[in-house]
Amino acid sequence: MSTPEPGRLIWAVIADPNGYAKPMPRPAVVLGTPPAERPDEPLAVVVCTTRDDLPMPADQVALPWHPSGQTRTKLRKPTFAVCSWLAEVALGDIQQVGGIVPPEQLAEIVAKVRALHADGSPDADAP
Repeated sequence: MSTPEPGRLIWAVIADPNGYAKPMPRPAVVLGTPPAERPDEPLAVVVCTTRDDLPMPADQVALPWHPSGQTRTKLRKPTFAVCSWLAEVALGDIQQVGGIVPPEQLAEIVAKVRALHADGSPDADAP
């Protein structure tokens, strides 16, 4: 499998950081890829949820979807990038590759990630 580019949706088993749900395949947006000289390093991702909280939490970005999957994301139900939920996914752990997040939403995700992780952590330097 080739390395998915930033903005690509993937599905991988990712544990809930609060331990509420068992590890299961979850959608995630690729933020960063490893350098060419270290292709075995994990991908930096923002994990997504299909939980539709109203009002939408400030750390989330709604992704385009359509019941038939006829969007750039290919999502079939409401899905939200949780910008406070960063994870790393090994290339071999990707179970499915989906569509692509449009540039407007990807820019919003990146801006929220940077604002939420402005403490100088390595993830704050994602695209």
